[in-house]
Amino acid sequence: MLDRKLRRRVERALYDYKRNKELAAADIVELSERGLTAKYGAVGGGTDVGNPTESKAIMAVEGNETVLWCRVIEETLNHFRNTGKDTLIRLKYFEKIKEKRICEKLFIERSAFFDWLTDVLTYATMIALQFNLLKII
Repeated sequence: MLDRKLRRRVERALYDYKRNKELAAADIVELSERGLTAKYGAVGGGTDVGNPTESKAIMAVEGNETVLWCRVIEETLNHFRNTGKDTLIRLKYFEKIKEKRICEKLFIERSAFFDWLTDVLTYATMIALQFNLLKII
């Protein structure tokens, strides 16, 4: 059973997903405008494998909590893909449809709705813990 505070934090991230995704995209654009551009004169001159510009952008964005919460939600959606629970997430949190209508759309009972919701929130909480976005104590 999830602690009320954890549950509310994860649900807030689910409700805010679309807005957070837009903010994360804006952060990436801002990074590119701030000067994280490739220096084409140095192409082929390095010995390191990979793209240094891309690496800088990834490092700058990786610590961003908004981006990490987006990753939590995307991981959760991928985990529950084609189970009906992914549709539950979209209907409840993205489209903000009420519980009764969701049950009708998914052809599930109210008890199944809450069981599915618990599964989704528990999984998302575990992913958030892995990304150090939540603390248990």
